[in-house]
Amino acid sequence: PLRFGFAILGNLVETNDQYEVMPGLAKEWEFSDDNRTLTFYLEEGVEWHDGEPFTSEDVKFNLEEIVPHQYFGAALAASIDSIDTPDDHTVVVHLGSQYGPFLEALSQQAMVPKHLYEGTDYLTNPHNMAPVGTGPMMFDSYEPGSQVTLVKNPNWWRGEVAVDRAIYPIMSDINTR
Repeated sequence: PLRFGFAILGNLVETNDQYEVMPGLAKEWEFSDDNRTLTFYLEEGVEWHDGEPFTSEDVKFNLEEIVPHQYFGAALAASIDSIDTPDDHTVVVHLGSQYGPFLEALSQQAMVPKHLYEGTDYLTNPHNMAPVGTGPMMFDSYEPGSQVTLVKNPNWWRGEVAVDRAIYPIMSDINTR
């Protein structure tokens, strides 16, 4: 089963149940010979749930602005010197220092849309409570203290989504959980 956040948002690379790094929004990547430059090639035709295209600028924004604030992201972000976006589907990350678990840490970073977060207070952005992502599920509703409801993304870039609707109950009592 998909974790709640990644069901909506999506990530650049993913890990499977054997902790192997696999393609996500990046269909492939390559390290330079000295392991100081990492080039990501993004899936084409991916759209945010609001219909805007997912591009290399979204990735750059996330790596520079959002990832440093995330738990596994701070060390990952600190290893990056600069980021180039030569086209909409290519991201070139220049590392200032090698960071062994770079791809594994990156797999824990959910991507958010630059066009909805840039220039805002990231912590109070209204899209934190009604997320827009690239994942197989789209945010539908939130009933405080009760549940969060997601619906399938009819335009998911990986194809048909098998689940029409997912309801995540909110259970604050530890014994009920």
